[in-house]
Amino acid sequence: MDRTERIARLLIIPVVMLIGYLLVSDGRVPTGTEVAGEAPGREGGTTTSSGSVDSTTTSPGSIEGDGSTATSGGSPQAEDAADEARLAADEARLAADEEEPSRLDLAEASTTAPPQEPRGVYRNGKLVLRGSVPGAEVAEAFAARAATVLGADNVTVEMTLDQRVVGETLTIDVDQEFRFPSGGIVFDVEYEALLNLGVAALQLLPEATLVVTGHTDDVGEEGTNVALSQARAQVVVDWMVDRGISPERVVARGAGETEPIADNAAPGGREANRRVEAVLEGVKAEAPR
Repeated sequence: MDRTERIARLLIIPVVMLIGYLLVSDGRVPTGTEVAGEAPGREGGTTTSSGSVDSTTTSPGSIEGDGSTATSGGSPQAEDAADEARLAADEARLAADEEEPSRLDLAEASTTAPPQEPRGVYRNGKLVLRGSVPGAEVAEAFAARAATVLGADNVTVEMTLDQRVVGETLTIDVDQEFRFPSGGIVFDVEYEALLNLGVAALQLLPEATLVVTGHTDDVGEEGTNVALSQARAQVVVDWMVDRGISPERVVARGAGETEPIADNAAPGGREANRRVEAVLEGVKAEAPR
C-alpha cells in the first residue's frame, strides 16, 4: 500500500463519523464546545443552534418547586413595596390579637336614694371603690389612678351609674389602725409602713390632699384632749413633710374626744379611741398635666 492509499483511508474514518452524527442530530453541525460537552450561553442551560436559551432551563435567581417560579431578584422599589406589605400585614395581625379593653359592667343606682359621690375605702392593703359615677369610663379612670399606688390586683370597683353625680374627684378613707399610748403623741414604729404608703400616694397623686385627724379618749379635760388630738395629727403631718411632702398637702386636725369609735367605759374602747384617721381628698379621674 502506497502513501496515497494510506492517507485516503485515514480521511475516510472522520468523514464516516461526521455523517453518522449529522443523521442523529437532524443535520445540525456541532460546534467545538458542544463536542466537548459544554453548550455556549447562560450557565446552567443549553443553547439551540440559533443561539437562544432553551425554555426548559432554570435561570439563576429562580427556584423550581410546585410548578411556579419565585424570583428572588427585583428592583429596589419592588422590594420596598413587599416590605411595606409585610409590615402592614403584621400590624393588622397585632391589632386583631389585641382585645379592646372591656368597660366595667356597672349597675344603675337607685333614683329614689340620694346620689352618692365617688368614695373609696382602704383597708389592709386593699382599696374598694364605691359610690356612683356618671359613666363606666370614669370608674375605670379612678381605678387606674389607684392602681398606680397599690397595683391593679388590690383595687376593686363596686360603683354604680348615676347621671346626677358629676364624679370629678374621689375621696379615699384610710380605715387602718393607728393608735397612741394614753396621754402620748409618740406612735409605734409598726405604723411607719402605713405612713410610707401615704407618702407614695401623695407623690403619685400630686393633685390630692391628705387630711389627718387626731382623736382621744374621754379621760381628762375637754380642752386638753383637743390640744392632744391636734398634736397627734401634727406628728403624722411632720413625719410626711420631713420626707418631702409639701406642707400645703397634709392637713392636721384635732377632734378631741368628740368622735369616739368605741365605748370609753372599757379600757379596750379607750385604747381604740386614742388614734389618728386619714382621708385622701381630691383624687381626679385623669392625672393632671
